[in-house]
Amino acid sequence: VEFWVRCLGGLLFRIYEVDVWSTAAKKTLDRSMGAAAGSPQKRCFEDVLYLLKYSELKGLDGANRQKIEDEVTKFNDWVEKANRMRRRERGRLLMVDDLKVFCKTGEQLMFDVPVVGEMRAELKKAKNWISRLHATGIEKGTALSSDLLELLPEAEAICCNLSTYCSTIHATTKSYCLCRQAYFGLMIGCDHCDDWFHAPCMGIGKLEAETVDKYTCFRCQIERSFNSACTTAATL
Repeated sequence: VEFWVRCLGGLLFRIYEVDVWSTAAKKTLDRSMGAAAGSPQKRCFEDVLYLLKYSELKGLDGANRQKIEDEVTKFNDWVEKANRMRRRERGRLLMVDDLKVFCKTGEQLMFDVPVVGEMRAELKKAKNWISRLHATGIEKGTALSSDLLELLPEAEAICCNLSTYCSTIHATTKSYCLCRQAYFGLMIGCDHCDDWFHAPCMGIGKLEAETVDKYTCFRCQIERSFNSACTTAATL
């Protein structure tokens, strides 16, 4: 009888132990997952670590332990991705819209850590940078090259993929034609040097530019004439 009493006591204690742990785990989960980003309720990393270590030591298992482990895995994966972006590893930076979603996911994690706020700050920098780019008048073709070029170094320091915008800046500030101005208006490309020229600068109208089969710019015409003259002179 004494043996069975001890067995029953051990079983009852085990049930009590599992119930207490499950209640604590559920309370921690509900408090953390339902809290807003940056709130004290999300600063529960040590509590969760204790719960997991205790459950492992005592061999406790169940839905709450699995859920906690899943949330910890999600958290670790998110932080790893964030750190790779902060290190600006090749191919790891996200476009603005994707970074916005990534930050939102970070705010919904079980824990709140400084890197979540840092990524929100990077998103804010990226949005501000894009607003300043639009303010230069680049979409209207009125932006000054100096204003655009000033933005490029800043883009390199932001943990966000702004390559599309930077490519637009490079294309806008690149010099074309004999006038060495930006790409704008009606342009025509040389089929020999692959440079582009403003049709008005070349004295070409819209109809001619649209119907010409092959175009050779003045520089290539001069170069080809010179090469032809040299070839002819060599045969004399």
